[in-house]
Amino acid sequence: MITKEHLPIQFTGTGEVKGMKFSSVHLHPRVSLFKVSNGKTEHFEVFLRVYARKLENFAERRYSETEYKEVYPKAKEFGVRAWSFRSYDKAVERYKSLREE
Repeated sequence: MITKEHLPIQFTGTGEVKGMKFSSVHLHPRVSLFKVSNGKTEHFEVFLRVYARKLENFAERRYSETEYKEVYPKAKEFGVRAWSFRSYDKAVERYKSLREE
């Protein structure tokens, strides 16, 4: 049986987005819209949902055949499967267009 672990509804970023606060605004099976804040400013990120196999054994680089986790897009994926908007309305437009594709 294949299982999928989804992104949390709210979380604090690590790595290249360390300290940023992420909050889910809209979720659809294919696409997500998150509000992103650094405490001073906020923007919105819309992205196609992607799942990767979960790592079972780091030393052996062995991945699960049945367990997957949703992954937030990396910086290099913006413009490809993810888009960033200052305007909530523009983010919702993109979210709706991706939902309908």
